[in-house]
Amino acid sequence: MDLKQLLDGNEIIINENILDIKEFVYDSRNAKEDSLFFALKGKTSDGHSFVNDAYEKGVRAFVIEDDLDFKDDACYIKVKDTRKALSRMSNIFFSKASEHLKVIGVTGTKGKTTTANYIYEMLNIISIPTGIIGTNGAFYGNISEDIINTTPESYEIHRLFSNMIKAGMKFAVMEVSSQALMLDRVSDVKFDLVIFTNIHRDHIGPKEHKDFDDYMNNKKKLFNMAPVAVINEDDEKIVEMASSTNAKLIGVSTKHETNYYAQNIEFSDDLINLYTNFEMNGKDYELPVVGIFNVYNAIQMIASLEYFGIEDNIIRSNLHSLYVKGRMELIQVNGRVFVLDYAHNQISLESTLNILNKYKTGKIITVVGTVGGRSEERRKELAEVSSVLSDISIFTSDNPDYEDPLKICLEMKSYYSGKIEAIAEPDREKAIFKAYDLSNENDIILIAGKGHEEYQIIKGEHVHYSDRESINKIIDREAVNS
Repeated sequence: MDLKQLLDGNEIIINENILDIKEFVYDSRNAKEDSLFFALKGKTSDGHSFVNDAYEKGVRAFVIEDDLDFKDDACYIKVKDTRKALSRMSNIFFSKASEHLKVIGVTGTKGKTTTANYIYEMLNIISIPTGIIGTNGAFYGNISEDIINTTPESYEIHRLFSNMIKAGMKFAVMEVSSQALMLDRVSDVKFDLVIFTNIHRDHIGPKEHKDFDDYMNNKKKLFNMAPVAVINEDDEKIVEMASSTNAKLIGVSTKHETNYYAQNIEFSDDLINLYTNFEMNGKDYELPVVGIFNVYNAIQMIASLEYFGIEDNIIRSNLHSLYVKGRMELIQVNGRVFVLDYAHNQISLESTLNILNKYKTGKIITVVGTVGGRSEERRKELAEVSSVLSDISIFTSDNPDYEDPLKICLEMKSYYSGKIEAIAEPDREKAIFKAYDLSNENDIILIAGKGHEEYQIIKGEHVHYSDRESINKIIDREAVNS
């Protein structure tokens, strides 16, 4: 694409050249000829420091905020905000792809992944081709792509939308994180409907949000990016969250009458054969999972799809097929039940453990860790929850990145107040083996934090690791010993 087609006249152009741009880059390691380099400013690095690296790799077009040592044979496009420019230009570069899809955005502290996947699964089950972007990756048709962030950079978002259109998708559902809203990754996405699940203290720290108000105010931005918002009216912050929006609001609740009111909720008595029954607007529903939060996820999905004209009887008849990898995933081993769950913050771990305690006949052993370099409040919160709701706690690694994993584990242990001394084991696979070796028949072993993920972030690198593979090794070991 001609570089001039990406401009809106508000830029300062230095050394104007006619250049054909074939792709955008914002990481100098990926720089190459015919690419447009964006110097993005982040919490820990500044892309302007890598402009010369990109130049050495053949880049001759740059989008910048600050003055530099300009090269005579390179074109520089100076803007007020390179992140906003990346979003706007990416939308143009990919022919405003989101305008040719029905796009649903889901935000909230807890429930984004499950709600988004419920919508994605249901639409595909009823033969409406749908793509998804979120924690589990990007999926459309028979194609899957790994992504680093829950909500990737704007260029990747618009590229994925474009690819979805080429693959025949009609809908796209996307998890929208507070970081994505803060960093303008979704500023130029045309949303048709957005969903708010709930909000609790999370993602607060030097590399994320400065305080809860900042976190909440960034979440609120999504309400003004679509004509319709499905909202959880039971959230204690809902009045504040929805106060400044012009969107049409569709309410869901399990506590009072509203557009979608789920009542008479019943959970299965058996952890292995899970189900939840509830009544809503005079009709009966059954889910293949338990937990009040799954009821919220389901009714938000139902409200959203009915808005797009999908009949309730079609949705109800297919609810039994809903499944989200790494969410309350059960694996039976020698009379024990391993539970793989993505719970990685206070509210999600508390919710999961409260459910498991209802089915408890032996001990509950929890293996949990937390990320390095950010969200330091979680260390105390997760340890305190595990202290109260688990019989044995093992603190381990969960994406330690550049921090010493043992330091994180010991810090979590320092907040522990349970009756049985907690264990600090930074090797996640060893921690899972220890949990099994401490268990007896009828015990529940919760492996929290990773869920579906098949990597650990260690010193900036994604290193292959899978909780499920670790459990499979236990199964193989027990088979040999039996």
